[in-house]
Amino acid sequence: MHSSESNILPYAGIVIIIIFLAMSYFNNHIFMDQILVCGFILLLVFLLRIGSTPKQSASNSKKRSIS
Repeated sequence: MHSSESNILPYAGIVIIIIFLAMSYFNNHIFMDQILVCGFILLLVFLLRIGSTPKQSASNSKKRSIS
């Protein structure tokens, strides 16, 4: 239950980045170069956070089963 709650924020961030990119594209590419660089960095951070969440919960469950 906790892992699904912690994944909401990264998914919302990815959706917001896509919205900003779409708005920039439809407004004659205004600030497109800055948004692409920031979006790429943020997407990497969000994807790393999404990927690390299940590993943490799996390691916690192993610790509980050992104890």
